Amino acid sequence: MPSCFAPGCTSGYRNDAANRHFFTPPRKATEFKQWEQMLHRKDRRLTQKSKVCERHFEEQDIVKYFKHVVKGQEVLIPRGNWKLGPGALPRLFPGLPEHISKPRTTTCTRKSPKKRNEIGLEASAESASCSSGSCGEASWHS
Repeated sequence: MPSCFAPGCTSGYRNDAANRHFFTPPRKATEFKQWEQMLHRKDRRLTQKSKVCERHFEEQDIVKYFKHVVKGQEVLIPRGNWKLGPGALPRLFPGLPEHISKPRTTTCTRKSPKKRNEIGLEASAESASCSSGSCGEASWHS
């Protein structure tokens, strides 16, 4: 039985008797990167062979039934192998402190060193081109 990749989860270990469903990360690079951010682990890297159990997905993200229309009536047939709906992300981390279990919503991106140097050079050029010493002081003290 596989073990769950999510931090702090014991699904799949011998002491967890519950029969859980496991899902693999998406193959699409952008979606895979989102999973990596949501499952922020520093000790292991997420791979295509990693598994994440059902406990970390919202109920509406999991497709548990085949839906068919027979004689105008919708019939639900249980799926043997559950699957994830489009855009499903592991968002729930029960048993972890709230600051860890909250999903990351924003990411910071640093400018490349080349761009940072260009910005620094522009700022130093502006201060050097000032004829009087008061043009830079107004912005510092106001």
